[in-house]
Amino acid sequence: MKRTIVSSILVIALCFSVIAGATFALFTSESKVNVAVTSGNVEVVATAENDALSSTIGQNVPETAYSIANGTVTLEKIVPGDVLTFDIRIQNKSDVSISYRVILNKTVDTGLWNGLEVTIDGASYNGATKVSAWTLVAPGSADVIVPVKVALPSTAGNEYMAKTCAFSYTVEAIQGNVATEENDALANGGDVTLPGDMDFAAGDTTANSGYGATGLSVKGGTFDGNGKTVNVTGANSTWDCAIHTTGGTIKNMTVSGAMRGIFMGSATSDLVIDNVTFKDVIYTFNSDGGSKDYSVTIQNSKMNGWTSFSDVHKSVDFIDCTFGEGSGYAYCRPYNATTFTGCAFDAGYEIEPVGNITLVDCYYNGTLITDANIASFNLIVGDMAKVTVVNN
Repeated sequence: MKRTIVSSILVIALCFSVIAGATFALFTSESKVNVAVTSGNVEVVATAENDALSSTIGQNVPETAYSIANGTVTLEKIVPGDVLTFDIRIQNKSDVSISYRVILNKTVDTGLWNGLEVTIDGASYNGATKVSAWTLVAPGSADVIVPVKVALPSTAGNEYMAKTCAFSYTVEAIQGNVATEENDALANGGDVTLPGDMDFAAGDTTANSGYGATGLSVKGGTFDGNGKTVNVTGANSTWDCAIHTTGGTIKNMTVSGAMRGIFMGSATSDLVIDNVTFKDVIYTFNSDGGSKDYSVTIQNSKMNGWTSFSDVHKSVDFIDCTFGEGSGYAYCRPYNATTFTGCAFDAGYEIEPVGNITLVDCYYNGTLITDANIASFNLIVGDMAKVTVVNN
């Protein structure tokens, strides 16, 4: 078995800059925010070590080979059961706290990559690029060891025989607590695109809804989750929330962990929630304040839990959303006049129309809702006179 072991060192030096009105995204080269932050020297050294190839079903075949050189890992002719492991040692030479993430990115592939199981620090990742969650490290802390495992399962088929792939590994680092930086940008009306999953406690940021513990505050900008998850812990009391908003756009993410998913206590602009899945929350969208000058539009979203909002909005529209059970609740209590268009309600879901509601081409348990059958579904709890059904 040929084994080439070459340590690869990556040094990343970053400094934050301030540009008024700029959007906030996390890149290796620079991070630009529209609020003042303290500049600091960010420098990490990442080294691959302790690499080894093993098999879960016996000895490795002689043709199997791997190499680690210049930040690239190459696998040649590995067979089912082969497992490559190595550690990435991260030395923080920064004079400020930094957050880092590990990225594995496919560079060459003859058909092997999709068959591999990859874990970074114990978490599994899929796709051509595998990006770990951000992790905060204090200045002067001990070296961080991140274990990486790349395996071809013993159940893999013949389509992976004699295949080869190569992938790069890098460590990105930025200054400070990622959640704090993102919250600062969002709270000042900036835009944020998530590079990876966020898992943090409400107390890690200065977000404040005025009602309870809060993870992040969106105030007019666009918060693009990029298909990732925002999980906020330490926000489980009655008025706590994962995301507080006064308006803007929140999209492409899963929101989980808190008592209330997205909460509005006042409004300074229209609110759009697009392609958001609510998971392990009591309330999905909830409001206790707003403005009759501004609307709420929720579309392409999975409303799993209790959805309720005050009669304080110009209009509330749900478009192409699904409504189901979450944390033991499957209920909607709209106080504001509300229109549901193209929405689907799971069996057992209930709506209590305090304000007037309109159902346009909606479905209950897979069946189109009509004037003739709506009463038989037990979907409506309360005053049926407040419900209008429209079928186009």
